[in-house]
Amino acid sequence: MRVGVLFSGGKDSTYAALLAKREGYGISCLISLWSKNKDSFMFHTPAIDLTKEQAECMEIPVIIQETKGEKEKELKDLEKAIKLAVKKYKIEGVVTGAVESVYQASRVQKICNKLGIECFNPLWQKNQIEILEDLVKLNFEVIVSSVAAYPLDKEWIGRKIDGKFIQEIKILSEKYKINPAGEGGEFESLVLNCNLFKRRLDVKLKNIFGEGNSWRGDFIVDSLIERARKFAERKHFGQWRADNKTPYITHPIRVAEIVKKFKKSHRIEELLAAAYLHDTLEDTKTGINELRNNFGETIALLVVELTSNPLEIQNIGKAKYLSEKLGSEDNMSNWALTIKLADRLDNVSDLENSVKGDGWAQKYKKETIKILDFLEKHRYLSNTHKSLIKEVRKSIGGIK
Repeated sequence: MRVGVLFSGGKDSTYAALLAKREGYGISCLISLWSKNKDSFMFHTPAIDLTKEQAECMEIPVIIQETKGEKEKELKDLEKAIKLAVKKYKIEGVVTGAVESVYQASRVQKICNKLGIECFNPLWQKNQIEILEDLVKLNFEVIVSSVAAYPLDKEWIGRKIDGKFIQEIKILSEKYKINPAGEGGEFESLVLNCNLFKRRLDVKLKNIFGEGNSWRGDFIVDSLIERARKFAERKHFGQWRADNKTPYITHPIRVAEIVKKFKKSHRIEELLAAAYLHDTLEDTKTGINELRNNFGETIALLVVELTSNPLEIQNIGKAKYLSEKLGSEDNMSNWALTIKLADRLDNVSDLENSVKGDGWAQKYKKETIKILDFLEKHRYLSNTHKSLIKEVRKSIGGIK
């Protein structure tokens, strides 16, 4: 059955989505209500603007419906969003993260009944401590986005829900009678990662505002390019270019700049991210799963394409290995070739600064010419590839 998930970005709606998927439901879309009323009876509001980025991390389309958040009237906006999901994504049911709120569950059920679709509440009446424990067992990465109950204060904003959190919230629940999973609005949460995510959502806490025991965090997301640059900076820290005095990170930064200059694409962010990361698998202690988790499958596989195999280089020589790899679309995609040519252009442009000597520099130039000759003879090249090859030849004095 195709379903849409009422999605707030918090732990309950995300966990409900995961359970629905495990039960065999097909998640066709997420449905997110952005309420202008911070005290909405129906909808979660802290960090709600991040649901778009979370949907991108899950690679699931999201319907975003704004609402003024007026009690009962906001249900018309919810119905409008669900109707759109039925029409656009052909959903046959709705999944909610309702646990104990009869107010919320009954109103969603009423809308579903009216539209003739199913309503699935996988967390309904589940023990709240068990929910928290399940999240930890399932490796959910969840942080607190807001608090609104004594004795919780601003120190809880951004705190991770883990074993220590559960122990403390148990004690506070018994002492102050608060709901341990925040069912009474005591706190709200933000999911950064789980098994539904193709890559982790990276956020930083920009500001905390509120007073007394009512606080909210203002979380912002770095762009994909910025995250890739920071990741590469961290991984290449302490590494140097061939002159032994220039930080290595200057190379991937220049490669990204070259790609941006020569390549026009509606997916340029992914290309630039891969350019920043192109040497991380080969030259740093980075694994493919780490790249997948942080940047998604497409970028991770691009970096794999750009990573050389040292055993094959040892067996057949670097020039032949790179010629055969770059010269075949089966071995290297057009995107990866663009980055590899930008990489080569930056390297030949920087040869005069190498401490390896003129002999090594001349050998590198000859190797480069051999690779370019093979490419032009054996592979279809785009205008971007041709322009980059022309620049490489110009840089090494091998213009045809």
